[in-house]
Amino acid sequence: MVKNDSPRITVGFSTLAARGGGCEMSFSGNDIEVLLVVQGGEIKSKQPHVRVIYTSSFGLSASRNCVIESASGRYILFADDDCVVLTERLASVVEYFENNPEIGLIAARSEDFSGNLRKKFPSRIKFLNKWNSGRIGSIEIVVDRIRLLDAGVRFDTAFGLGSHNYMGEEYIFITDLLKKGIKAVFLPVTIVRHEQESTGSLFGFESDLRVRLAVLDRVFGCSAPLIRLVFALKHIRKFHSFRLALAFIFGRLG
Repeated sequence: MVKNDSPRITVGFSTLAARGGGCEMSFSGNDIEVLLVVQGGEIKSKQPHVRVIYTSSFGLSASRNCVIESASGRYILFADDDCVVLTERLASVVEYFENNPEIGLIAARSEDFSGNLRKKFPSRIKFLNKWNSGRIGSIEIVVDRIRLLDAGVRFDTAFGLGSHNYMGEEYIFITDLLKKGIKAVFLPVTIVRHEQESTGSLFGFESDLRVRLAVLDRVFGCSAPLIRLVFALKHIRKFHSFRLALAFIFGRLG
């Protein structure tokens, strides 16, 4: 339970000890907790305003789940150790949550270090569903921690960096939440800066198609073959060969 004197929002960074455990924010205040989850050992230097948690778990999804379990704030922004969180922008996100208590997740915008949006985002508030949330990154997600805990929703540790299925954990996380009847929206506010490249940008090779197949099977279950067909037809020019496209549709990759 979140106490009345707890920070309103936790910014939860995930890192590896070998990367030094850095985290960067444009602003901090008493209503913001900075939580750093470190995997793979201890870090040498610690910033005084950062609460550090060491975990023996492995993988990004396990680290995100540690943030969910350990955060003090009612709301959580998931962050990477190589991004800059624009915390002065988070007030509008918190305000939207508090004015719309039925919302359990807000997806926001991210930009690169030149100030350009990292991808095409909607220009207005938009409800999320399993058809329009596939390109949302974890660093663009803010969640109501209490709603997550009550619903028992966590990141699937079989997906995400550090696992065999190295992407798609955000999409699965969002759709798992929606399946619990919790509403989610996109809010057109930029809350984080990050480099342009992401794991989801690789497309059309057997390695990434195998992971995309697993993600669609996890989200859609027995309807996945039809969804794979629709997905392949929509992105047919991105496949590196017609053979790979057919193997993807029929679930016969590797």
